[in-house]
Parts: sequence; structure tokens; C-alpha cells
Amino acid sequence: MNKIKLFFTRLYFKHQLKKGELIKVDNRHRGVGKTTMMVDHAIKHDLAIVVGSQESANVIKHLNQDIKVIRLAEKFTIEIKGTSTMFPNGVLIDESVEPKLIRLVTVNNFKIRGGFVQNYKKGE
Repeated sequence: MNKIKLFFTRLYFKHQLKKGELIKVDNRHRGVGKTTMMVDHAIKHDLAIVVGSQESANVIKHLNQDIKVIRLAEKFTIEIKGTSTMFPNGVLIDESVEPKLIRLVTVNNFKIRGGFVQNYKKGE
């Protein structure tokens, strides 16, 4: 991705996060700084981040140890059940969360305040 396109992609993503949108991303959006943007947004607005893998949780914790991370994956939903009152400002969704599992976030009374959603199949 050239520098100009990268600049406008980042600008667009930041704008959409501020609006609380779930932004569809695919392999074209690798390396644009989505995780860093999300961490910065989470810190600024006291939000937790819902991730779909331990690897994603580790990356986020490496960027900022104080970020609240909730892991959500198939056959691993224990962290999301009954914890919505712990995060009254809401959560952001990381692209590592399987799209079909996002409904569990709303079913468990979390306010989704934006994030990134896969617009591709795993392994592409």
C-alpha cells in the first residue's frame, strides 16, 4: 500500500471508530495500524476489547498492559458471560473474533462501540 493510500485508510478507520462503526476489513488492510488505533481508542474511552484468539490478546497486552481484554472463541465463551456490568462504557471488537460470534456480545448486554470485522474467510 502506498503512503498516500495508507494515510487515507488510517484516516477513514479512525473516523469510523469514532462513530462507533464495525469496519469490514480483509487482507488488503494488513499493517495499517488497526490494532494500535483500537488500543488508543479503548484507552481514551475506557473500553474493553473483545478478541477471538490468545495471540490477539497477547498483541494487545504487549501494546498496553492495562487494556481490558475479553477472549471470545468457539467453545470458549466463559469470559463474556455475565461481565457486561464490568465494562459500562462498552467494548470494541477485534477482527480476530469470528463474525458469527459477535451476536454473543450483544446477547450478553455489551454495548459495541466499534471495531473491525473479518470480511474474509480464515486462511485466505
